[in-house]
Amino acid sequence: MIHWFIFSTVIISANAFYDPNGPVVYTKNGPVRGIKSQSRSNKPYDSFLGIPYAKPPVGNLRFANPEHPEPWKDVYNATKYGPRCMQRNPFLSIETVYEGDEDCLYLNVYVPEIPKSEKLPVIFSIHWGGLTSGNGDGGYYNPKYFMDFEVILVIINYRVGILGFLSTLDDAAPGNFGLKDQVMALEWVQDNICHFGGDAKNVTIMGASAGAGSVHLHMVSPRSEGLFGRAISQSGAGIALWMSSTNQAQLTAAYTQAEFVNCSSWIGNHTELVNCFRNVPAMELLHSQENFVFFAMFPFTVWLPVTETLTAQNPKPFLLKQAKEYLEAGEFRRVPWLTGMTKAEGLAVALPIFIPDERRIALNNSFNAVVPALLALPDSSQFPAVSDFYLNGENNVDLNKVVNDAEWRNGFINMFSDRFFGQPLSESISIQLKHGHKSLYLYSFEYEGKDTHARLFSTQDSFNYRWGVTHLDDGLYQFEAPDLINPLSHPNDIAFSRIWISLWINFAVCGEPNPSHHKIIPNIDWNPLRMGPDGRLRNKDILFMNVTGNYTSGARFKLTRGFYGKRMSFWANLK
Repeated sequence: MIHWFIFSTVIISANAFYDPNGPVVYTKNGPVRGIKSQSRSNKPYDSFLGIPYAKPPVGNLRFANPEHPEPWKDVYNATKYGPRCMQRNPFLSIETVYEGDEDCLYLNVYVPEIPKSEKLPVIFSIHWGGLTSGNGDGGYYNPKYFMDFEVILVIINYRVGILGFLSTLDDAAPGNFGLKDQVMALEWVQDNICHFGGDAKNVTIMGASAGAGSVHLHMVSPRSEGLFGRAISQSGAGIALWMSSTNQAQLTAAYTQAEFVNCSSWIGNHTELVNCFRNVPAMELLHSQENFVFFAMFPFTVWLPVTETLTAQNPKPFLLKQAKEYLEAGEFRRVPWLTGMTKAEGLAVALPIFIPDERRIALNNSFNAVVPALLALPDSSQFPAVSDFYLNGENNVDLNKVVNDAEWRNGFINMFSDRFFGQPLSESISIQLKHGHKSLYLYSFEYEGKDTHARLFSTQDSFNYRWGVTHLDDGLYQFEAPDLINPLSHPNDIAFSRIWISLWINFAVCGEPNPSHHKIIPNIDWNPLRMGPDGRLRNKDILFMNVTGNYTSGARFKLTRGFYGKRMSFWANLK
Protein backbone atom coordinates (compact mmCIF):
# COMPACT_ATOMS: atom_id res chain seq x y z
CA MET A 1 0.00 0.00 0.00
CA ILE A 2 1.20 3.52 -0.78
CA HIS A 3 0.60 6.35 1.66
CA TRP A 4 0.41 9.86 0.21
CA PHE A 5 1.38 12.84 2.35
CA ILE A 6 0.94 16.06 0.40
CA PHE A 7 1.94 18.32 3.30
CA SER A 8 3.89 17.66 6.45
CA THR A 9 4.74 19.96 9.33
CA VAL A 10 5.90 19.21 12.83
CA ILE A 11 5.19 21.51 15.75
CA ILE A 12 8.28 22.22 17.83
CA SER A 13 6.45 22.43 21.16
CA ALA A 14 3.13 23.20 22.76
CA ASN A 15 4.06 26.88 22.51
CA ALA A 16 4.40 26.82 18.70
CA PHE A 17 1.49 29.08 17.79
CA TYR A 18 0.92 32.64 16.66
CA ASP A 19 2.06 35.03 19.36
CA PRO A 20 1.56 38.75 18.66
CA ASN A 21 4.29 39.41 21.20
CA GLY A 22 6.73 36.92 19.68
CA PRO A 23 10.22 38.07 18.70
CA VAL A 24 10.41 40.00 15.43
CA VAL A 25 13.53 40.25 13.26
CA TYR A 26 13.85 42.41 10.16
CA THR A 27 15.51 40.39 7.40
CA LYS A 28 16.58 41.58 3.97
CA ASN A 29 13.33 40.23 2.50
CA GLY A 30 11.00 41.44 5.23
CA PRO A 31 10.15 41.11 8.93
CA VAL A 32 9.64 37.68 10.51
CA ARG A 33 7.97 36.82 13.81
CA GLY A 34 9.12 33.77 15.74
CA ILE A 35 8.14 31.92 18.89
CA LYS A 36 9.63 31.36 22.32
CA SER A 37 11.09 27.91 23.04
CA GLN A 38 13.13 26.12 25.70
CA SER A 39 16.28 24.04 25.43
CA ARG A 40 16.97 20.71 27.09
CA SER A 41 18.22 22.58 30.16
CA ASN A 42 15.22 24.93 30.04
CA LYS A 43 17.21 27.82 28.63
CA PRO A 44 15.05 30.19 26.57
CA TYR A 45 15.64 30.58 22.86
CA ASP A 46 13.77 32.04 19.89
CA SER A 47 12.64 29.86 17.00
CA PHE A 48 12.02 31.31 13.55
CA LEU A 49 10.48 28.51 11.51
CA GLY A 50 9.74 28.09 7.84
CA ILE A 51 11.44 31.23 6.51
CA PRO A 52 11.51 31.18 2.68
CA TYR A 53 15.03 31.53 1.29
CA ALA A 54 14.10 31.01 -2.37
CA LYS A 55 11.09 31.22 -4.64
CA PRO A 56 8.92 28.09 -4.67
CA PRO A 57 10.56 25.77 -7.27
CA VAL A 58 7.31 25.11 -9.12
CA GLY A 59 6.12 25.61 -12.68
CA ASN A 60 9.02 26.79 -14.81
CA LEU A 61 11.26 26.75 -11.74
CA ARG A 62 10.93 22.97 -11.45
CA PHE A 63 14.27 21.56 -12.69
CA ALA A 64 15.75 25.07 -12.61
CA ASN A 65 18.32 26.89 -10.51
CA PRO A 66 16.84 28.50 -7.39
CA GLU A 67 15.90 32.17 -7.40
CA HIS A 68 15.76 34.65 -4.55
CA PRO A 69 12.33 35.05 -2.94
CA GLU A 70 10.12 38.06 -3.43
CA PRO A 71 10.26 40.56 -0.54
CA TRP A 72 7.30 41.09 1.78
CA LYS A 73 6.12 44.06 3.84
CA ASP A 74 3.83 42.53 6.46
CA VAL A 75 5.29 40.53 9.31
CA TYR A 76 5.83 36.93 8.19
CA ASN A 77 4.69 34.44 10.83
CA ALA A 78 7.69 32.14 11.18
CA THR A 79 5.87 30.01 13.75
CA LYS A 80 5.60 26.64 12.03
CA TYR A 81 7.81 24.54 9.84
CA GLY A 82 7.51 24.75 6.09
CA PRO A 83 6.59 21.67 4.05
CA ARG A 84 9.14 18.94 3.58
CA CYS A 85 10.49 18.60 0.06
CA MET A 86 8.77 15.91 -1.98
CA GLN A 87 10.29 12.51 -1.38
CA ARG A 88 9.90 8.83 -0.92
CA ASN A 89 10.42 8.40 2.81
CA PRO A 90 11.67 4.90 3.71
CA PHE A 91 11.74 5.53 7.46
CA LEU A 92 8.18 6.38 8.49
CA SER A 93 6.52 3.05 7.73
CA ILE A 94 7.12 -0.48 6.51
CA GLU A 95 4.85 0.48 3.64
CA THR A 96 5.88 2.90 0.91
CA VAL A 97 5.38 6.50 2.05
CA TYR A 98 5.42 9.59 -0.14
CA GLU A 99 5.28 13.00 1.45
CA GLY A 100 6.05 16.65 1.01
CA ASP A 101 5.41 19.55 -1.33
CA GLU A 102 7.31 21.13 -4.21
CA ASP A 103 7.08 24.47 -2.39
CA CYS A 104 9.63 23.50 0.24
CA LEU A 105 12.63 25.83 0.20
CA TYR A 106 12.45 27.03 3.77
CA LEU A 107 14.91 27.27 6.63
CA ASN A 108 14.71 27.46 10.41
CA VAL A 109 16.76 29.75 12.64
CA TYR A 110 17.25 29.12 16.37
CA VAL A 111 18.68 31.92 18.50
CA PRO A 112 19.65 31.81 22.21
CA GLU A 113 17.79 34.39 24.26
CA ILE A 114 20.85 36.00 25.81
CA PRO A 115 22.35 39.49 25.86
CA LYS A 116 24.27 39.72 22.60
CA SER A 117 27.26 41.91 23.34
CA GLU A 118 29.13 39.99 20.65
CA LYS A 119 27.96 38.29 17.49
CA LEU A 120 27.35 34.58 17.95
CA PRO A 121 28.94 31.80 15.89
CA VAL A 122 26.61 30.12 13.41
CA ILE A 123 26.14 26.40 12.70
CA PHE A 124 24.46 25.66 9.38
CA SER A 125 23.10 22.10 9.23
CA ILE A 126 22.44 20.14 6.02
CA HIS A 127 20.16 17.15 6.54
CA TRP A 128 20.88 13.52 5.75
CA GLY A 129 18.78 11.27 3.49
CA GLY A 130 20.93 9.98 0.63
CA LEU A 131 19.93 12.97 -1.54
CA THR A 132 16.53 11.28 -1.87
CA SER A 133 14.78 12.05 1.44
CA GLY A 134 15.13 13.90 4.73
CA ASN A 135 14.24 17.34 6.00
CA GLY A 136 15.27 20.06 8.41
CA ASP A 137 12.18 20.26 10.62
CA GLY A 138 11.82 19.35 14.28
CA GLY A 139 10.64 15.85 13.51
CA TYR A 140 14.19 14.95 12.45
CA TYR A 141 16.23 17.91 13.71
CA ASN A 142 14.85 19.18 17.00
CA PRO A 143 17.40 21.81 18.08
CA LYS A 144 16.94 21.81 21.84
CA TYR A 145 20.18 19.94 22.63
CA PHE A 146 22.24 22.52 20.73
CA MET A 147 20.32 25.43 22.19
CA ASP A 148 21.85 24.81 25.60
CA PHE A 149 24.84 26.64 24.09
CA GLU A 150 25.53 30.15 22.84
CA VAL A 151 25.39 29.45 19.13
CA ILE A 152 22.88 30.22 16.38
CA LEU A 153 21.62 27.16 14.54
CA VAL A 154 20.27 27.24 10.97
CA ILE A 155 18.68 24.08 9.52
CA ILE A 156 17.41 23.93 5.94
CA ASN A 157 15.30 21.99 3.49
CA TYR A 158 16.63 21.42 -0.03
CA ARG A 159 15.29 19.61 -3.08
CA VAL A 160 16.03 15.88 -3.16
CA GLY A 161 15.60 12.98 -5.55
CA ILE A 162 14.53 13.62 -9.12
CA LEU A 163 13.31 17.14 -8.30
CA GLY A 164 16.70 18.03 -6.86
CA PHE A 165 19.11 16.25 -9.17
CA LEU A 166 17.66 15.38 -12.59
CA SER A 167 19.95 16.69 -15.33
CA THR A 168 20.06 16.77 -19.12
CA LEU A 169 23.65 18.08 -18.93
CA ASP A 170 22.77 21.33 -20.69
CA ASP A 171 20.82 24.53 -20.15
CA ALA A 172 17.50 22.70 -20.29
CA ALA A 173 18.24 21.18 -16.87
CA PRO A 174 21.86 21.70 -15.75
CA GLY A 175 21.32 19.71 -12.54
CA ASN A 176 22.64 19.95 -8.97
CA PHE A 177 19.55 21.90 -7.97
CA GLY A 178 19.54 20.57 -4.42
CA LEU A 179 23.15 21.63 -3.92
CA LYS A 180 22.41 25.06 -5.39
CA ASP A 181 19.51 25.33 -2.94
CA GLN A 182 22.06 24.83 -0.17
CA VAL A 183 24.22 27.60 -1.64
CA MET A 184 21.26 29.98 -1.76
CA ALA A 185 20.50 29.20 1.88
CA LEU A 186 24.14 29.91 2.76
CA GLU A 187 23.88 33.21 0.89
CA TRP A 188 20.74 33.96 2.89
CA VAL A 189 22.80 33.46 6.05
CA GLN A 190 25.45 35.88 4.79
CA ASP A 191 22.78 38.49 4.06
CA ASN A 192 20.60 38.04 7.13
CA ILE A 193 22.17 36.28 10.08
CA CYS A 194 23.54 39.55 11.48
CA HIS A 195 19.94 40.62 12.13
CA PHE A 196 19.57 37.60 14.44
CA GLY A 197 22.79 38.41 16.28
CA GLY A 198 24.92 35.98 14.30
CA ASP A 199 28.42 36.37 12.89
CA ALA A 200 28.40 35.90 9.11
CA LYS A 201 32.19 35.58 9.26
CA ASN A 202 31.98 32.61 11.63
CA VAL A 203 29.78 30.04 9.88
CA THR A 204 30.35 26.30 10.30
CA ILE A 205 28.57 24.01 7.87
CA MET A 206 27.80 20.54 9.18
CA GLY A 207 25.97 17.49 7.93
CA ALA A 208 25.60 13.74 8.27
CA SER A 209 25.47 11.18 5.47
CA ALA A 210 24.33 13.04 2.34
CA GLY A 211 24.65 16.21 4.40
CA ALA A 212 28.27 15.25 5.12
CA GLY A 213 28.93 14.59 1.45
CA SER A 214 27.31 17.92 0.62
CA VAL A 215 29.59 19.68 3.10
CA HIS A 216 32.60 18.11 1.40
CA LEU A 217 31.33 19.23 -2.01
CA HIS A 218 30.99 22.79 -0.73
CA MET A 219 34.68 22.58 0.17
CA VAL A 220 35.51 22.13 -3.54
CA SER A 221 32.70 23.99 -5.31
CA PRO A 222 33.61 27.36 -6.82
CA ARG A 223 30.02 28.35 -6.05
CA SER A 224 30.53 28.18 -2.26
CA GLU A 225 33.50 30.52 -1.98
CA GLY A 226 33.32 32.79 1.06
CA LEU A 227 30.14 31.29 2.49
CA PHE A 228 31.64 29.39 5.46
CA GLY A 229 34.81 29.11 7.48
CA ARG A 230 34.62 25.63 9.05
CA ALA A 231 33.17 22.28 8.04
CA ILE A 232 31.93 19.10 9.74
CA SER A 233 31.22 15.87 7.82
CA GLN A 234 29.73 12.99 9.79
CA SER A 235 29.73 9.71 7.82
CA GLY A 236 30.13 10.98 4.31
CA ALA A 237 32.59 12.27 1.72
CA GLY A 238 31.99 14.06 -1.55
CA ILE A 239 33.81 11.35 -3.50
CA ALA A 240 31.70 8.51 -2.05
CA LEU A 241 29.94 6.33 -4.62
CA TRP A 242 26.55 7.52 -3.37
CA MET A 243 27.53 11.19 -3.83
CA SER A 244 29.01 10.97 -7.31
CA SER A 245 28.22 9.52 -10.70
CA THR A 246 29.15 9.94 -14.33
CA ASN A 247 27.39 12.45 -16.52
CA GLN A 248 26.50 9.70 -18.95
CA ALA A 249 24.84 7.67 -16.20
CA GLN A 250 22.77 10.69 -15.19
CA LEU A 251 21.71 11.40 -18.77
CA THR A 252 20.75 7.75 -19.18
CA ALA A 253 18.67 8.03 -16.00
CA ALA A 254 16.88 11.08 -17.45
CA TYR A 255 16.11 9.20 -20.66
CA THR A 256 14.92 6.17 -18.70
CA GLN A 257 12.73 8.46 -16.62
CA ALA A 258 11.20 9.76 -19.85
CA GLU A 259 10.04 6.24 -20.66
CA PHE A 260 8.32 5.96 -17.28
CA VAL A 261 6.17 9.09 -17.72
CA ASN A 262 5.46 9.10 -21.47
CA CYS A 263 7.99 11.79 -22.33
CA SER A 264 10.33 9.64 -24.43
CA SER A 265 9.24 11.21 -27.72
CA TRP A 266 11.16 14.34 -26.65
CA ILE A 267 14.50 12.67 -25.91
CA GLY A 268 16.02 14.35 -28.97
CA ASN A 269 14.99 17.80 -27.74
CA HIS A 270 16.04 18.43 -24.15
CA THR A 271 14.10 21.67 -23.80
CA GLU A 272 10.86 19.94 -24.73
CA LEU A 273 11.82 16.90 -22.67
CA VAL A 274 12.16 19.02 -19.53
CA ASN A 275 8.92 20.83 -20.35
CA CYS A 276 7.26 17.42 -20.57
CA PHE A 277 8.67 16.51 -17.15
CA ARG A 278 7.33 19.80 -15.77
CA ASN A 279 3.85 18.89 -16.90
CA VAL A 280 3.89 15.56 -15.06
CA PRO A 281 2.35 15.76 -11.56
CA ALA A 282 5.13 15.71 -8.99
CA MET A 283 3.72 12.71 -7.15
CA GLU A 284 3.59 10.77 -10.41
CA LEU A 285 7.26 11.56 -10.98
CA LEU A 286 8.12 10.30 -7.53
CA HIS A 287 6.01 7.18 -7.80
CA SER A 288 7.64 6.28 -11.12
CA GLN A 289 11.00 6.02 -9.34
CA GLU A 290 9.98 2.57 -8.15
CA ASN A 291 10.79 1.37 -11.66
CA PHE A 292 14.49 1.96 -11.05
CA VAL A 293 16.37 -1.04 -9.68
CA PHE A 294 17.61 -0.49 -6.10
CA PHE A 295 15.76 2.82 -5.82
CA ALA A 296 14.46 1.87 -2.40
CA MET A 297 17.87 0.93 -1.01
CA PHE A 298 20.42 3.41 0.29
CA PRO A 299 23.06 3.95 -1.02
CA PHE A 300 21.98 2.80 -4.48
CA THR A 301 20.36 6.06 -5.50
CA VAL A 302 19.61 7.21 -9.03
CA TRP A 303 19.81 11.01 -9.03
CA LEU A 304 23.25 12.34 -8.15
CA PRO A 305 25.45 15.40 -8.69
CA VAL A 306 26.82 16.06 -12.17
CA THR A 307 29.58 18.21 -13.62
CA GLU A 308 28.15 21.25 -15.34
CA THR A 309 29.13 23.63 -18.13
CA LEU A 310 29.47 27.36 -17.64
CA THR A 311 27.06 29.11 -20.02
CA ALA A 312 25.17 32.38 -20.25
CA GLN A 313 22.06 30.57 -19.03
CA ASN A 314 23.99 28.71 -16.31
CA PRO A 315 26.44 31.35 -15.09
CA LYS A 316 27.03 29.87 -11.63
CA PRO A 317 27.55 26.11 -11.91
CA PHE A 318 28.11 24.17 -8.71
CA LEU A 319 30.64 21.66 -10.07
CA LEU A 320 32.76 22.03 -13.20
CA LYS A 321 34.53 18.72 -12.62
CA GLN A 322 34.34 15.73 -10.33
CA ALA A 323 35.01 16.28 -6.63
CA LYS A 324 38.01 13.97 -6.72
CA GLU A 325 39.51 15.99 -9.57
CA TYR A 326 39.23 19.14 -7.46
CA LEU A 327 40.92 17.39 -4.53
CA GLU A 328 43.74 15.93 -6.61
CA ALA A 329 44.42 19.36 -8.12
CA GLY A 330 44.58 20.86 -4.64
CA GLU A 331 41.53 23.00 -5.43
CA PHE A 332 39.67 22.85 -2.14
CA ARG A 333 39.14 25.13 0.83
CA ARG A 334 41.61 24.37 3.57
CA VAL A 335 39.16 25.32 6.29
CA PRO A 336 39.16 23.39 9.58
CA TRP A 337 37.40 20.10 8.82
CA LEU A 338 36.06 17.71 11.47
CA THR A 339 35.10 14.35 10.04
CA GLY A 340 34.62 10.69 10.93
CA MET A 341 32.42 7.64 10.74
CA THR A 342 30.70 5.06 12.91
CA LYS A 343 32.06 1.57 13.42
CA ALA A 344 29.27 -0.30 11.60
CA GLU A 345 28.15 2.12 8.89
CA GLY A 346 27.44 -0.84 6.63
CA LEU A 347 24.48 -1.99 8.70
CA ALA A 348 22.46 0.63 6.81
CA VAL A 349 23.09 -1.39 3.66
CA ALA A 350 23.24 -4.89 5.11
CA LEU A 351 20.07 -4.94 7.20
CA PRO A 352 17.62 -4.81 4.28
CA ILE A 353 19.56 -7.70 2.73
CA PHE A 354 19.68 -9.77 5.91
CA ILE A 355 15.92 -9.77 6.31
CA PRO A 356 14.35 -12.97 4.90
CA ASP A 357 12.48 -11.64 1.89
CA GLU A 358 12.64 -11.70 -1.88
CA ARG A 359 15.57 -9.30 -1.97
CA ARG A 360 17.88 -11.68 -0.14
CA ILE A 361 16.65 -14.63 -2.19
CA ALA A 362 17.29 -12.76 -5.43
CA LEU A 363 20.71 -11.75 -4.19
CA ASN A 364 21.66 -15.32 -3.39
CA ASN A 365 20.50 -16.54 -6.80
CA SER A 366 23.11 -14.36 -8.49
CA PHE A 367 25.43 -13.40 -5.65
CA ASN A 368 28.69 -13.26 -7.62
CA ALA A 369 27.10 -11.07 -10.27
CA VAL A 370 25.01 -8.78 -8.07
CA VAL A 371 27.38 -8.01 -5.20
CA PRO A 372 30.14 -6.58 -7.45
CA ALA A 373 27.46 -4.30 -8.88
CA LEU A 374 26.28 -3.35 -5.38
CA LEU A 375 29.87 -2.49 -4.50
CA ALA A 376 30.31 -0.62 -7.81
CA LEU A 377 33.56 -2.43 -8.47
CA PRO A 378 35.18 -1.10 -11.65
CA ASP A 379 36.12 -4.66 -12.59
CA SER A 380 34.06 -7.67 -11.49
CA SER A 381 37.27 -9.73 -11.47
CA GLN A 382 38.14 -7.87 -8.25
CA PHE A 383 35.29 -9.50 -6.37
CA PRO A 384 37.02 -12.80 -5.49
CA ALA A 385 39.65 -10.78 -3.61
CA VAL A 386 36.91 -8.81 -1.85
CA SER A 387 35.05 -12.01 -0.97
CA ASP A 388 38.20 -13.65 0.34
CA PHE A 389 39.05 -10.62 2.49
CA TYR A 390 35.61 -10.03 4.02
CA LEU A 391 33.53 -13.21 3.54
CA ASN A 392 36.00 -16.08 3.65
CA GLY A 393 35.22 -16.64 -0.02
CA GLU A 394 31.58 -17.59 0.58
CA ASN A 395 28.97 -16.43 -1.90
CA ASN A 396 25.53 -16.39 -0.34
CA VAL A 397 23.67 -14.71 2.52
CA ASP A 398 22.45 -17.53 4.72
CA LEU A 399 20.21 -16.14 7.44
CA ASN A 400 21.36 -18.73 9.98
CA LYS A 401 24.92 -17.71 9.22
CA VAL A 402 24.02 -14.05 9.66
CA VAL A 403 22.47 -14.71 13.07
CA ASN A 404 24.95 -17.25 14.39
CA ASP A 405 28.29 -16.53 12.72
CA ALA A 406 29.51 -13.18 14.06
CA GLU A 407 32.75 -13.28 12.06
CA TRP A 408 30.95 -13.71 8.73
CA ARG A 409 28.24 -11.19 9.65
CA ASN A 410 30.77 -8.56 10.68
CA GLY A 411 32.71 -9.16 7.49
CA PHE A 412 29.59 -8.57 5.42
CA ILE A 413 28.83 -5.36 7.32
CA ASN A 414 32.45 -4.17 7.15
CA MET A 415 32.54 -4.74 3.40
CA PHE A 416 29.81 -2.15 2.91
CA SER A 417 31.14 0.12 5.67
CA ASP A 418 34.49 0.36 3.97
CA ARG A 419 33.39 0.60 0.35
CA PHE A 420 30.79 3.30 0.90
CA PHE A 421 32.19 5.22 3.87
CA GLY A 422 35.68 4.32 5.09
CA GLN A 423 37.51 4.08 1.78
CA PRO A 424 36.29 7.40 0.28
CA LEU A 425 36.88 9.18 3.59
CA SER A 426 40.37 7.72 3.96
CA GLU A 427 41.22 8.59 0.35
CA SER A 428 39.95 12.16 0.77
CA ILE A 429 42.02 12.62 3.91
CA SER A 430 45.12 11.28 2.19
CA ILE A 431 44.74 13.59 -0.80
CA GLN A 432 43.99 16.65 1.30
CA LEU A 433 46.90 16.11 3.67
CA LYS A 434 49.25 15.76 0.71
CA HIS A 435 48.00 19.14 -0.50
CA GLY A 436 48.71 20.84 2.80
CA HIS A 437 45.40 20.64 4.65
CA LYS A 438 46.65 21.32 8.19
CA SER A 439 43.41 21.54 10.17
CA LEU A 440 41.75 18.17 9.71
CA TYR A 441 40.34 16.30 12.74
CA LEU A 442 39.23 12.66 12.56
CA TYR A 443 37.13 10.42 14.79
CA SER A 444 35.67 6.91 14.89
CA PHE A 445 32.36 6.62 16.73
CA GLU A 446 31.76 3.35 18.60
CA TYR A 447 29.69 4.46 21.60
CA GLU A 448 26.65 2.18 21.89
CA GLY A 449 23.66 3.99 23.35
CA LYS A 450 20.33 2.65 24.46
CA ASP A 451 18.80 3.18 21.00
CA THR A 452 20.15 2.96 17.47
CA HIS A 453 19.22 4.02 13.97
CA ALA A 454 19.64 0.40 12.88
CA ARG A 455 15.97 -0.14 13.64
CA LEU A 456 15.13 2.31 10.85
CA PHE A 457 17.21 0.38 8.34
CA SER A 458 15.40 -2.86 9.22
CA THR A 459 11.79 -3.22 8.12
CA GLN A 460 11.01 -5.64 10.95
CA ASP A 461 11.26 -4.59 14.58
CA SER A 462 11.32 -8.27 15.53
CA PHE A 463 14.57 -8.72 13.62
CA ASN A 464 17.79 -8.57 15.63
CA TYR A 465 19.51 -5.35 14.58
CA ARG A 466 21.85 -4.91 17.56
CA TRP A 467 24.98 -5.62 15.56
CA GLY A 468 27.00 -2.47 15.94
CA VAL A 469 26.98 1.30 16.07
CA THR A 470 25.60 2.18 12.69
CA HIS A 471 25.09 4.99 10.22
CA LEU A 472 23.77 8.20 11.84
CA ASP A 473 24.09 6.88 15.40
CA ASP A 474 26.46 9.71 16.35
CA GLY A 475 23.65 12.12 15.48
CA LEU A 476 21.38 10.64 18.15
CA TYR A 477 23.26 12.73 20.71
CA GLN A 478 23.01 16.00 18.76
CA PHE A 479 19.42 16.24 17.54
CA GLU A 480 16.26 14.75 18.96
CA ALA A 481 14.26 13.12 16.14
CA PRO A 482 10.79 12.36 17.55
CA ASP A 483 9.42 11.26 14.17
CA LEU A 484 11.98 8.47 13.99
CA ILE A 485 13.40 7.42 17.30
CA ASN A 486 12.85 7.71 21.05
CA PRO A 487 14.41 10.68 22.86
CA LEU A 488 17.48 10.06 24.99
CA SER A 489 16.42 8.74 28.37
CA HIS A 490 19.36 7.00 30.02
CA PRO A 491 21.49 9.32 32.21
CA ASN A 492 24.72 8.12 30.60
CA ASP A 493 23.38 8.81 27.10
CA ILE A 494 22.31 12.29 28.17
CA ALA A 495 25.67 12.97 29.83
CA PHE A 496 27.50 11.77 26.73
CA SER A 497 25.29 13.94 24.53
CA ARG A 498 26.39 17.06 26.41
CA ILE A 499 30.05 16.15 25.92
CA TRP A 500 29.59 15.26 22.26
CA ILE A 501 27.81 18.51 21.40
CA SER A 502 30.34 20.52 23.40
CA LEU A 503 33.11 19.25 21.12
CA TRP A 504 31.12 20.46 18.10
CA ILE A 505 30.47 23.83 19.75
CA ASN A 506 34.19 24.21 20.45
CA PHE A 507 34.92 23.50 16.82
CA ALA A 508 32.37 26.08 15.66
CA VAL A 509 33.76 28.71 18.01
CA CYS A 510 37.50 28.28 17.51
CA GLY A 511 38.14 25.61 14.87
CA GLU A 512 39.30 22.90 17.30
CA PRO A 513 37.12 20.29 19.04
CA ASN A 514 39.19 20.07 22.23
CA PRO A 515 41.42 23.17 22.45
CA SER A 516 43.84 23.63 25.32
CA HIS A 517 42.02 26.72 26.61
CA HIS A 518 38.62 24.99 26.72
CA LYS A 519 39.11 21.26 27.05
CA ILE A 520 36.00 19.10 27.12
CA ILE A 521 37.98 15.86 27.34
CA PRO A 522 40.71 16.31 29.97
CA ASN A 523 44.25 15.02 29.48
CA ILE A 524 43.77 14.47 25.74
CA ASP A 525 45.32 16.65 23.04
CA TRP A 526 43.13 16.08 19.98
CA ASN A 527 45.40 17.57 17.36
CA PRO A 528 44.87 17.85 13.61
CA LEU A 529 46.18 15.08 11.39
CA ARG A 530 49.73 15.32 10.10
CA MET A 531 51.88 13.60 7.52
CA GLY A 532 54.42 11.06 8.78
CA PRO A 533 57.87 12.17 9.96
CA ASP A 534 59.33 11.44 6.52
CA GLY A 535 56.71 13.54 4.75
CA ARG A 536 54.70 10.50 3.65
CA LEU A 537 51.26 9.43 4.81
CA ARG A 538 50.86 5.98 6.26
CA ASN A 539 47.69 4.72 7.87
CA LYS A 540 49.62 3.86 11.02
CA ASP A 541 50.52 7.55 11.37
CA ILE A 542 46.87 8.66 11.43
CA LEU A 543 46.00 9.66 15.00
CA PHE A 544 42.24 9.88 15.51
CA MET A 545 39.76 10.16 18.37
CA ASN A 546 38.19 6.81 19.17
CA VAL A 547 34.87 7.16 21.01
CA THR A 548 33.84 3.91 22.72
CA GLY A 549 31.80 2.67 25.68
CA ASN A 550 28.07 2.20 26.12
CA TYR A 551 25.11 3.51 28.03
CA THR A 552 25.62 1.14 30.96
CA SER A 553 29.29 1.94 31.57
CA GLY A 554 29.58 5.43 30.07
CA ALA A 555 31.64 6.86 27.22
CA ARG A 556 35.40 6.62 26.79
CA PHE A 557 37.66 8.76 24.63
CA LYS A 558 41.07 7.64 23.43
CA LEU A 559 43.51 8.81 20.76
CA THR A 560 44.28 5.84 18.53
CA ARG A 561 46.70 5.26 15.65
CA GLY A 562 45.76 3.59 12.38
CA PHE A 563 42.30 4.31 10.98
CA TYR A 564 40.85 0.84 10.21
CA GLY A 565 44.34 0.12 8.92
CA LYS A 566 44.19 -3.31 7.25
CA ARG A 567 40.78 -2.64 5.75
CA MET A 568 41.73 0.73 4.29
CA SER A 569 44.98 -0.72 2.96
CA PHE A 570 43.03 -3.48 1.23
CA TRP A 571 41.02 -0.98 -0.83
CA ALA A 572 44.03 1.23 -1.49
CA ASN A 573 45.91 -1.75 -2.94
CA LEU A 574 43.02 -3.53 -4.70
CA LYS A 575 43.97 -4.17 -8.33
